[in-house]
Amino acid sequence: MTRNCLLLGLGQIGMGYDLLLDEHYILTHSRAIFSHPDFHLVGAVDPSAELRKKFINHYDIPAYKS
Repeated sequence: MTRNCLLLGLGQIGMGYDLLLDEHYILTHSRAIFSHPDFHLVGAVDPSAELRKKFINHYDIPAYKS
């Protein structure tokens, strides 16, 4: 059974540490959820427009301000 996940916060542990690394490095919540077959990353929430844009461009998943 797949579980939908919404990520709260796109800072270093949320997305930043492995954003530019090879896909076999899993150091953040976003990559761990996105890579796991039992979870479906449906979106993210962060007040930073810059971080939301990076998330959307990298994962092609929506991100919201609040």
